[in-house]
Parts: sequence; structure tokens; C-alpha cells
Amino acid sequence: MSAKEDFFEPMDSVLQSFTPAARNWKPDWRSKQSSALPRIIEAGQIRDSSVPEGREHDEMLQLVQRLFLAPVPMSTRKVMFCGVETHHNGHVCANTGRLLATQTGAKVCLVDANLQYAQLSKQFNLEHKCGIYGKLVGWRDQCAYVGKNLFVAGTGLLGAGEGTLTSANEIRDRVMVLASSFDYLLFDAPGINRSSDTALLGQVVGAAVLVLEAKSTMKAAARKAKERLEAVDVQILGTVLHNC
Repeated sequence: MSAKEDFFEPMDSVLQSFTPAARNWKPDWRSKQSSALPRIIEAGQIRDSSVPEGREHDEMLQLVQRLFLAPVPMSTRKVMFCGVETHHNGHVCANTGRLLATQTGAKVCLVDANLQYAQLSKQFNLEHKCGIYGKLVGWRDQCAYVGKNLFVAGTGLLGAGEGTLTSANEIRDRVMVLASSFDYLLFDAPGINRSSDTALLGQVVGAAVLVLEAKSTMKAAARKAKERLEAVDVQILGTVLHNC
């Protein structure tokens, strides 16, 4: 087998081995790397004016429909986005949340659980809201408003200090608080093969979307990631093939 054949490509047959949550799921939704996100800080709120366009918009919209708008019980209200070896899934999580919020009018909260790289926090410029973090502030109040129906919680919400997640019980309690305030919760997590935090968070959230990097994610690594998630009873809802 050549080196090229070890990587994922569009419509790769290995993708079909990932069990979808909804019937007729097509597990190769693709997204392109987003450019720098335009932001306007106004009246203490971070307004995000970036939304997917063109083909990316159409494919991400289908992903939203499959994940969240399918008939019950196939739809979900909490999902974790994680990579395999890399931590580049933050913009996939963000774009999914943007479209979910604008298409449904529901309240959506993105939660940054990638404590080392903090991609969501950087995308939405959350350092401008750093003053709200602290033990005396309620978990719901640590979510910054970033656009119509869309909120983002930085790494402080699930972090225990020193770049690690808090305990599973603490995560569960905080997620329960958020679930009572928001219709949908989307979590951005580190690569499952690189961080034990992802498996810990996955046990609480219960469902995940695996983000694969075209031309760089090895098939063996993707299988290992799938097995790691399944070992802790995390339901794999599907995959996103990114940068193809």
C-alpha cells in the first residue's frame, strides 16, 4: 500500500465504517479552513459576523440538519467535536454552532474544552471577556454572547487550573447548569489520540463528531480514535472530513 493510500480522501471507503446516528447519513461532510474572523466588540458583547458561505454553508447546514434536526430519538442536544491527532476542529464546532443558532432560533452555547490551545476562545476573542471568570460567578454567567442566539464559554468553565479539566462529577454538574439555560451545547475538545481529557469529557457528553484531516489523518489513527471513543461508551454520530 502506498503512503498516499494511508490517508483519508473524499468518499474514502473507510469512512463508511463509522456508524451514523441517522439513516442515510453521509459521513464525509467537508469544511474549509476559515480565515480570520471579523469581530465587533460593542456594549460588552462580542458580535460575530462570520458565517459559512457557498458550498461550505450548504454542507455544514446538512450536517446541522442530520445532527440536531433529525426526528427524535436520532437528534441530539449535546455533542463533542474532536480531532484524531490534531486540535484543529474548533472552527468546525464554531461554524456548526453559528448555523444551528441562525437556522433554528434556539439558544446555542459553544464550550471550549481544548484547554491547551483554546481555539474557540481565540476565534471569538474571549480575552475581552476575561473579567467575568471566577469562582464567585455562576457557570451560566461565564458564557459570552457572541451573536444572535449564540454564546461561547471559555476554557475557565470546565478547567481545574494548570491546563487540565476538572473531575467528571464537576463537569457533569456544570454541564447540567448550562443545559438548563441553553437548547444546544457544542463542546470543542482536543484530539482523542493525544489527550485523555477528550475521553473524560466524552463520557459526560455521550456523543461525538470525529473531525478528520484530509491528506494527513492516517486510517490506522482514525480507527484507534474510534476505538478509544467507543471504549468509554461515546456514541460516534459521524465524521467531518476537513481540508480536502
